[in-house]
Amino acid sequence: MKLVFFIWLGLNFFCVEQLFAEKLFHSPQELNDWKERARRHFVKLTAAGDEAAIVELSDYVYKLNRQMMEPETDDIRIEATRALISIPGHAKFYRAELERLREMVKKEPLFAFQYGEAQANLSSNLRYMPSPETVSVMGDLLNDPEGRNGKAVTGDPVFVGDTINCKMAVGVLSHLKIEKPPLVKASPGGYEDVDAWRQWWDEIESGKRTYRFVGSPVEYGPDGPVSAKELSRREHDRQSSPRTGNAGAQEVASPPESLGIGSKVAAGIALALLAAGSWFAFGRRKQELH
Repeated sequence: MKLVFFIWLGLNFFCVEQLFAEKLFHSPQELNDWKERARRHFVKLTAAGDEAAIVELSDYVYKLNRQMMEPETDDIRIEATRALISIPGHAKFYRAELERLREMVKKEPLFAFQYGEAQANLSSNLRYMPSPETVSVMGDLLNDPEGRNGKAVTGDPVFVGDTINCKMAVGVLSHLKIEKPPLVKASPGGYEDVDAWRQWWDEIESGKRTYRFVGSPVEYGPDGPVSAKELSRREHDRQSSPRTGNAGAQEVASPPESLGIGSKVAAGIALALLAAGSWFAFGRRKQELH
């Protein structure tokens, strides 16, 4: 069955390549005709909604972002992306492939190459899938210890150039055009960026914050869109909660505008005495130096 599946998938990739081979259009009409054929194909793939459809639509989206990123194809690129992220499991599919091959490498290290391909596929495809499912998958991958612990999937030491999953997750999240993302640059060999994104995701999972994509008004939590009612409840809880220790520290550091006249005079005398003492000490030190 797997052989039949991959033969069928190969034929579909051939169809995708045929469509993209027509990227040099001789007239606007040819371009419009190509778009209509692509749209009809997107409808079929979305209706199928299976793993093969996810892979094929991912190929369309990748090519439209990397090979045909032109104003004339912006509309079809957006439609292909919407079709892809409308299929449940579009991001989880690539994460499942990663985990499947990780387990295979543990049993037989010769599968390390295929595992590397699964890492590359996850990174190159999910960065063009701006969806809450993608964010959730990447948020979970930020906690992947592999590589960060100094060991590769085979148990050998990590080498320069090896893909580290938590770093890969940061790369994908940074590419998704999330509004107000954590802006932290890691030191050479450091994980400051990973930790910043982990804190960001922990706050989302705990319900302390939401996020949204640039250009979209929809607020998301760890499981998807957050309703207006839930947002209102969270805001009410935030405003009615006791002030934090940081807020108290900020108040102590604020200008003492409420001091009375007597307090101000006492403060002035104290400052004068402090200045005189400092000048006396400075004079003595100057004499000692000479």
